[in-house]
Amino acid sequence: MRSIGLTGFKELMAARGFDAIKLVQEVGLDPRVLTHSNLIYPYQKHIDLWEHVADRLGDPDIGLKYALSMRPAFANLGPIIVLAQFEKTAGDWFQSGMRYLKYHSNGFQLSLTPIEGTNDLSMRLTTDPLIRRGRQVAEIDATLSLSMARQTLNSDVFEPKVVRFPHSRPASVELHSQIFRCDLEFNAPFLEAVFSKDFLTLPLRSPMRIARPVVRWFADRLVNRVPTAKTSASHKVRMAISLHLGTKRLNIHDVSATLELHPKQLQRDLLAEGKNFSEIVESVRQELACSLLETSNVPVHTIAGYLDYSNSSAFLLAFKRWQDMTPSQYRKKFKR
Repeated sequence: MRSIGLTGFKELMAARGFDAIKLVQEVGLDPRVLTHSNLIYPYQKHIDLWEHVADRLGDPDIGLKYALSMRPAFANLGPIIVLAQFEKTAGDWFQSGMRYLKYHSNGFQLSLTPIEGTNDLSMRLTTDPLIRRGRQVAEIDATLSLSMARQTLNSDVFEPKVVRFPHSRPASVELHSQIFRCDLEFNAPFLEAVFSKDFLTLPLRSPMRIARPVVRWFADRLVNRVPTAKTSASHKVRMAISLHLGTKRLNIHDVSATLELHPKQLQRDLLAEGKNFSEIVESVRQELACSLLETSNVPVHTIAGYLDYSNSSAFLLAFKRWQDMTPSQYRKKFKR
């Protein structure tokens, strides 16, 4: 699981009077997942954390409330929001989002399947059978996905006809009814929502209106906290790169679009600092590659895709240029 998925967790826990660092440590997680958006941690730990939080806070609806607190920016889904500015229809956006999720987590799979004999589609999230599923993450995923799509599509066509949850029915579903506004079913074999297939052709809203809130959120958190960053084009580019990783949109034209700059203007701003775009991308990739190899068991081919290399061979050549050894050799030598 990519740690961008815990964006906003620390703030929500503080508002409830709890120490987020202590909570993540209690389930065996490295506290850095709260401050670094590009770390990788086990999906099972993600599930365990939210179940632990619900128990410690005595709030069985905390997952729903966390998901609602992320509006309107949905910063914990930043790259998916960024992808929306490059697509024209909901169907295109969904497909690009599925490609991104492959590098966000291998703990679950998202699929879109026509329901035979109807004009409906099943949007289904299935998890590895070895995963111990929990209520909180299922409700977070369902709420975030629906809320983000409602904001981006702004159409009643996307409203679900039924949402099915894999956990047992809670004592109260009042908040669920307010959020989903449709029939609710529980004890299903997977998390699933049913929609009219007409939503696939829905046009997306004004591209930058979609992406601007999340870009500003990350700028405030990751850039402006650095004393010189307000005037540093290189810091802003590094921030934007973190939002583009795994999206196959890691180029100066698309990063410039996210920063609302013309590519030539961005090039001039970087040149004034003695930097260039390719060098920054190379630096970010090298730092993340070394970190992932040292601290995780993520397969090399997955790291290559996550860093937006076209294939494992391209990543291998780049890594040997950086470290004079293969990724596997580096992992064996330096892994903690």
